[in-house]
Amino acid sequence: MAVLLTGICINILIYSTIIFLFPDIASKWIVLKNIVFFLVFSYLVGIVVQEIGSFINSHIFDKKNKLLEKVFDGKEKYSLTEKERNEVQEIVKEELDFKEIPNEEICYNYCRYYLMKYGSMARTDKDQSIAGMSRGLAIYFFLNGIFLFCYAILNEEIGLGIIVISLLSLVLGVLLYYRNIRFVKMRYLNIMRAAYYNYRINGRDL
Repeated sequence: MAVLLTGICINILIYSTIIFLFPDIASKWIVLKNIVFFLVFSYLVGIVVQEIGSFINSHIFDKKNKLLEKVFDGKEKYSLTEKERNEVQEIVKEELDFKEIPNEEICYNYCRYYLMKYGSMARTDKDQSIAGMSRGLAIYFFLNGIFLFCYAILNEEIGLGIIVISLLSLVLGVLLYYRNIRFVKMRYLNIMRAAYYNYRINGRDL
């Protein structure tokens, strides 16, 4: 659903830009002529931008699980407390029969496995959907801002207004990407906390 909603939002925003810049083309744009075609096209657009966003996340912003490390180190707002971290590590070490303290990636993967088996992933799936949608829209606003800025430079008669809109689009892109990062951290945190407290309350082994 998040993929489709992302695609629909981006299609509507693209159409709004076309109306603003190219009103003659907008009246002939086939995407909005057929509801089935519009939904299918929106879904494909959503897949493309989310895959691009996922690639950027894994190779730049979350390279080598940097966000998971921040959630695990206890120094940020969205992070485990020292007590939670130590106890999760001890439980996972015992369950997997490790000789050394497991790192954050192993702890997270085991907590996710535990939650999928014994708990509920509804909240964490919601966090993932919001993060993905925010990331997809951020990519659109970045590209839209760059396109509008270049268009304004190449067409001097457009004026200052479109440059301001392009800058606002870039700012929205930055804000949405920070929102994506926040919800990625929340997902990491919620999975590990939910698994930990489920274990503490219900007495199930991780």
